[in-house]
Amino acid sequence: MMFKEAAKYFSEMGGFGELEPNIMSWTALITGNLQNGYPYQALNLFKKMVIRGVKPNSTTISSVISACAYLSLERNGKEIHGYCIKSEEIDSNLFVGNSLISFYSKSQRLSDVAIKYFDRTKKGRL
Repeated sequence: MMFKEAAKYFSEMGGFGELEPNIMSWTALITGNLQNGYPYQALNLFKKMVIRGVKPNSTTISSVISACAYLSLERNGKEIHGYCIKSEEIDSNLFVGNSLISFYSKSQRLSDVAIKYFDRTKKGRL
C-alpha cells in the first residue's frame, strides 16, 4: 500500500513549480514498480525520465535492464546496453554488468553475448 501512495505523490511532484523529481526519486519509483511486479510501468517511467532530461545512474540502468529481461524485450535491452557502452562510468559498474549478464543469459539467441560479457567481467575489463 505504501508503494501506491509513493507513486501518487511522485506523480503530483511536477505540479509544484520548481519541485521536480530528481534521479533518486525516479530510480526509487522505477525500482519499486519492478519489485512490485509492474515492469511495464518501470519502463514507461524510465522513458519519461529520459524525456525530461534526467540522466540515469547505475541503479536506474540495472532496474531497467532487469525489466527488459523479465519482459523478454531483447531490442530494448540491447539499446540500453548501447547507452551503457557510451557512458563508460555506467558500463564499468558491477551491478550494471551483472544485470547485463542476466539479461543476455535469459535469451538463448543471445547467450554467446552473455558469455563474452562475463569473460570480460572476470578479466576486470568491465
